[in-house]
Amino acid sequence: MSRTAKTETLHIRVSPEVKQEAEMLLNQMGMSTTEAVNIFLSQVIINGCIPFTIRAKTPNETTRQAMYEAENGINLKKFENAEDMFKELGI
Repeated sequence: MSRTAKTETLHIRVSPEVKQEAEMLLNQMGMSTTEAVNIFLSQVIINGCIPFTIRAKTPNETTRQAMYEAENGINLKKFENAEDMFKELGI
């Protein structure tokens, strides 16, 4: 990819609170929001993916269902020992 002095404008929508807090923290790091976004996008290109793990604040529906089942003993397999468990898992 050829890098030239030309730039493009990117318009994004964020809540005022997110913008203000991010700008304050980035400023403390000596970085502008534009510089941070450029670093982020460059890392997406370099890594071919988002360059960090995205974590949800709360479990999704699948995880909540699995947690409910585990807590209530639904669809659980019990083993006498670790060896039997590993056999079942094919390990």
